[in-house]
Amino acid sequence: MLKLASFIWIAIIFSGILAGNSNGSQSDGECTECKWISIGSTSAAASDEKTAKFIVGPPTIFENVTIIEANEEVLNHTGRVTEGVPAPTTPSEILAVHNAYRAEVGMPPLVWSTTLASYAQNWANFLVANGLFQHSGGPYGENLAGGWPSSYWSDTLLVNLWGGEKQYFKCGTFPDVSTTGNWQDVGHYTQMIWPTTIEVGCAIASSDAYGKCLVCEYNPPGNWIGAYICPADKIGVFRNGPWYLDSYSDKIWGEGDISTWFGTSGDLPIAGDWNGDGKDEIGVFRNGPWYLDYNGNRVWDSASGDVSFWFGTGGDLPIAGDWNGDGIDEIGVFRNGPWYLDYNGNRVWDPESGDVSFWFGTSGDLPIAGDWNGDGKDKIGVFRNGPWYLDYNGNRIWDPASGDVSFWFGTSGDAPLAGDWNSDGRDEIGVFRNGPWYLDHNGNRIWDPASGDVSFWFGTNGDKPVAAQWS
Repeated sequence: MLKLASFIWIAIIFSGILAGNSNGSQSDGECTECKWISIGSTSAAASDEKTAKFIVGPPTIFENVTIIEANEEVLNHTGRVTEGVPAPTTPSEILAVHNAYRAEVGMPPLVWSTTLASYAQNWANFLVANGLFQHSGGPYGENLAGGWPSSYWSDTLLVNLWGGEKQYFKCGTFPDVSTTGNWQDVGHYTQMIWPTTIEVGCAIASSDAYGKCLVCEYNPPGNWIGAYICPADKIGVFRNGPWYLDSYSDKIWGEGDISTWFGTSGDLPIAGDWNGDGKDEIGVFRNGPWYLDYNGNRVWDSASGDVSFWFGTGGDLPIAGDWNGDGIDEIGVFRNGPWYLDYNGNRVWDPESGDVSFWFGTSGDLPIAGDWNGDGKDKIGVFRNGPWYLDYNGNRIWDPASGDVSFWFGTSGDAPLAGDWNSDGRDEIGVFRNGPWYLDHNGNRIWDPASGDVSFWFGTNGDKPVAAQWS
């Protein structure tokens, strides 16, 4: 359980950040930025509870220009470091924890940089030797974490202070990436998983008074204002009631992946962000009735917020997308040519209040929806046993002269799907072939595995594919 530092645990005021403010200035009491965490108890008495404290610095952020030279003042501070301040660092452990967080969201692994690690060591030494806790102002992305006592805070625990911010992360254009409304609540985590960051180097320094200080440097830096960041969409299958969801983006069914039961035989699966939390939930369409797992626990429990309603009729095919750009997915149906979209999101067909109907495609087509152009709104399209027709410009009319696109990907009997496979903020396409998947990872709408497209096996004959951001 976290406790604010105003909880007085020890009367000794020691130098450095754990006794001062986040900018290194001293206070008359304990660190105002620190938080407390329980680390066990030797007895039932509250006075015997063992506690530790930690702090994380504000994340770094970048805009417009790239700094191309290191901060020489920082690199020259090594002469002010007292002997014995550097502490053992386990690069393999720190790198493994970083890459585990990246693997969860489909980002490629980072590599360890000795250059970055040396830079980090210089700065960590300086902070501890001088009782400070602040950023170096150098050319890299930088995460800071401190913990006391040093004996409690392993490298993994310190990195997890940053990784724990993932609970507040949502897809978006930086800095609009936190469900709390404050990007600093997720900024360490976004730097860890930033798509264009390729290397990391970290170091630790410590002292009895200061505790342990972890500094990690990232290159190229992340947290660029105006850049879109979103984990790659993940895949799954629906098997007439059971769902099998690839939670770790490795496209292999294994430990940590999600299985659940929601719906029954004959239902059609659907997935979307029903509640605006930045994560997709599941649902089923039953020839008119819909059942949406609104609260995201993958169990049907209407008493806890799940919703059911009627929209469409027997023979319709369900579709979901953010039609209006409000960050919440709405539903719709495709009826062998005609479409009926719940544009206003109230789950009732009421065209007088903004719902839309139109004709796109023909009998036998399969509907698809995705953000083809990266404008934040989902558009529609159809798959016709190989050929695709995408309403790229979003006007719900087939007009290739105005930008709509057609191409061939897949074959007769395939099931189409769409998702942001490469985290570029645009949805790409793919097909499911009763077990095998073929994803257009590079987004050029041509099957070319030599250029990054991927194929794999997940599911079996008769399964129905789904793609979304599973929590």
